[in-house]
Amino acid sequence: MAESAEHQFLSETFVSVLEKMSASRLYAYREAERGKFDFSCHLTENWDYSLDGQTLWKHTEGVDKDVRTLLVASDAQIRVYVARHTTKNRNTFYEAARDFRSHGHSRALNRLKVFWVPADFDADDEPARELLARQLAGEVTDDLLFNVVFGRLSAGAVRAILIGSGMMALETAVLHHIATSGFVNFSELRQRFEVSPSTLRDRVARLHMSRFLIQPRDGSQVYFVSPAGRAYLRLCEQLARHIRGEDLPEQTCDVLRLLEIEPDLEFRRNLSFSETWLGGRTPIAMFQLFATVAAGAALRWGVDWNQLSLRAHPDELDGSRWLEL
Repeated sequence: MAESAEHQFLSETFVSVLEKMSASRLYAYREAERGKFDFSCHLTENWDYSLDGQTLWKHTEGVDKDVRTLLVASDAQIRVYVARHTTKNRNTFYEAARDFRSHGHSRALNRLKVFWVPADFDADDEPARELLARQLAGEVTDDLLFNVVFGRLSAGAVRAILIGSGMMALETAVLHHIATSGFVNFSELRQRFEVSPSTLRDRVARLHMSRFLIQPRDGSQVYFVSPAGRAYLRLCEQLARHIRGEDLPEQTCDVLRLLEIEPDLEFRRNLSFSETWLGGRTPIAMFQLFATVAAGAALRWGVDWNQLSLRAHPDELDGSRWLEL
């Protein structure tokens, strides 16, 4: 059966959003074999997140089949359903989901993300195409990138790290050290940074509460950097380079705006690192503070932003992680 223009537009637009946002350099995008799905791709952060998706436009009777195909025939970490928003479609979807859950398949349902599209969308209407493309871009970035690939990175978490310290950029330097060299113990951190153990414990606790550091499920007293922490470090690396004169990709600027940070692309100056300056009262001030912290981590704490081989931990991809999304 031939695909409708709306069906084709939605499938193509969904993956184009993911491909375009990869220019932020926070993850890599590559296409995958579609097989029985309408679209498939891989999103690579430290892990390779596979994604399979189905699109529904005309045929309500296909909802149950689509849902079962995504939940049974796909082994992707992320399953996506882009569907026309009608009462009948939503009711059929929830009936299929309820049936699946009642048979003990909740874990598979936790990997399924649904994006509802206005029922009156007309692919032949150019303003409607532009509006829907913006809608999908916002929803995909928020729900898939920030909540999954970036590990629930949030504006509040970034703000807490940037303005919560009396020692400019210490948290960022500690995070970079754990991400690249691993966490051994606080004595090793004290020797590396030459600050007191109590100061380091406070900084590590703040990173942990911000979800930039996480611990294994077995309860061992070690830390490793989360996807949110790695996304934050990759942003720091780009801002440190921006201070030295490199341009920021448009998509990185989009990510910063979603973090309530307004890029000031004319920001160039000799930096002075005040121990008491908190700043960050406006989005532009937050950008200046973010860039200052990134550069300060390099200058004061010896962070090498050319070294960004970031470690990950196998616990990140176990089934329980999806229950948190």
